[in-house]
Amino acid sequence: MKQYFSWVILAGIMVMASTAYSATLDDVAKAMDEGWAKHNTMKADLTVEANFPMGAQSVSVSGTGDVAYKRADGKEKYRQAMTVAMPEPLKMEMKFESIFDGETIHVMTDMMGMKTVKQEKPSLENGALPPGGKMLVENLQKEMTVTVKADGEVDGKKVYVLDAKPKKKNQDVPMDGMVLYIDQAEGMLLKIEVTQPGGTNLAVVNIKNVQYDVELADSLFAAPTK
Repeated sequence: MKQYFSWVILAGIMVMASTAYSATLDDVAKAMDEGWAKHNTMKADLTVEANFPMGAQSVSVSGTGDVAYKRADGKEKYRQAMTVAMPEPLKMEMKFESIFDGETIHVMTDMMGMKTVKQEKPSLENGALPPGGKMLVENLQKEMTVTVKADGEVDGKKVYVLDAKPKKKNQDVPMDGMVLYIDQAEGMLLKIEVTQPGGTNLAVVNIKNVQYDVELADSLFAAPTK
């Protein structure tokens, strides 16, 4: 009996200790910012696999693209481009590009030869999610409730894992939330899982081949023209 109670007490102490030393969102944001501050530029490749509901069925799509970031003149700028291939019977490509020039988000789409360019306020829906640092957490918190989960690993790198749930449900988008995986050493986003009601993945975005402190032209982040 004494041995039983000893194990119970030991287990309780371990639980309290792990709770006491678990990272808060502020801790994670601070660590992300410290890692992110080491670099002034970044570029990486993007891939996405998604299942879009269409009536009673869903359509599987895949896409490739790239993301770039530059800190200059007191501004943090980033660009994201993606080409998504739709399968039969649609059989078409959709191209998306968003550029944050430090003040405004510029969103471009090209679908079946129809091109549009719009200026909007930054939001998660128009691709304004920063690729790393404390600003990533701050942007998430504008529209989502963010909590810290147990640490994980992506491609051999230790990552912070953040669970983000929308504060307001969008009836047009069947998204239940997002799980984000962030490189602990660099403060860089490496993977996003977009979940739908029921817990299954609606989309998975992977960010690979990350290169830091590479030469990036200012024109890459300039406001586009039609």
